[in-house]
Amino acid sequence: MTYSYFVERNLSPDNKEKASEILQNISSWRTENIRNRERFEYHLIRLYRDGLEAMDDFYFSSIEAFDWGMSVIFEEEPESSSDEETQLYYQVISGLVARALTAYAEVICLLRSGFPGGAFERARFMQEVYVTAMTIARYGHPLGEHPELVERYLRHRDVFEKSFAEELMNTNILGDKHPFSKEIFEALEKNQKDTKEMIGKSAGGMWAWASPVLPEGETPTMKSISEKVLPNFYFFYKLGSRHAHAGSEGWPLGHIEVGDQDGLIVGSQDNDLGLPATLATAFMTDLMTLVVPVEVESEDGIDTKGKLIHEILENLSEIIRENMFLDE
Repeated sequence: MTYSYFVERNLSPDNKEKASEILQNISSWRTENIRNRERFEYHLIRLYRDGLEAMDDFYFSSIEAFDWGMSVIFEEEPESSSDEETQLYYQVISGLVARALTAYAEVICLLRSGFPGGAFERARFMQEVYVTAMTIARYGHPLGEHPELVERYLRHRDVFEKSFAEELMNTNILGDKHPFSKEIFEALEKNQKDTKEMIGKSAGGMWAWASPVLPEGETPTMKSISEKVLPNFYFFYKLGSRHAHAGSEGWPLGHIEVGDQDGLIVGSQDNDLGLPATLATAFMTDLMTLVVPVEVESEDGIDTKGKLIHEILENLSEIIRENMFLDE
């Protein structure tokens, strides 16, 4: 056998004829395989109907709740977000929750198509968003122990922007149309220097912005920060990493036993959907508590709409847990 990454672009007449025959066969296979894929997706929807429909209901309910919460915070109750620090806090939190909602929609699409590994990767991302948002909410509120966390989080990207720009330039993908002048690089370098001084010696780490919540000298990592807001849950992050990376820990995930034979998974599957669905929903349920107030006091009395919203989301979460695991 001969393997090569390179093929001749200019085929000989004989090879053109062979290639045409292969392409015709592929075309007929494609049509049949698309039909098979549609049948499989229908099978999945029938198998997991109640759970997937509950996830749709949860997602759309969360969007409605998110919109209502934002209107309460920024429009109906302006005095609650009148100062600059509080506004910035809610802007950061709402931005994080919005990213989580997008990821949750991706989880649903991946599960509907039978890709639990891809869904687990997005749930893993949601866990990062959860830890970030909960750390800021618990410690970085303007009235919290470390209100400086909001600014530290927002400015932390300045540590990496200069290197990012340089590496982008080195790819030459932009050619001569790049926007990076000498003045821009000087500004990026200044921002980088100032931010490193503000954050400290651990500035190069992903979680350096959150170092104030740890004992002095302890290195901030996903694990150490996670333990502050989500104890004993880091295991699921590591488990999701097997789907996200190409290490040997994840190699067995590409195999499946069918009877007495060992097969390789090269596409969709109809099992293992329960855990990513449940994890993503659990993260989203808690994140919604940061943007949907339980009660809103006004001259007209106390509005408890938020409490009802959270009860609805909890009920949908339970339906998802009951219907996505099946026989796993």
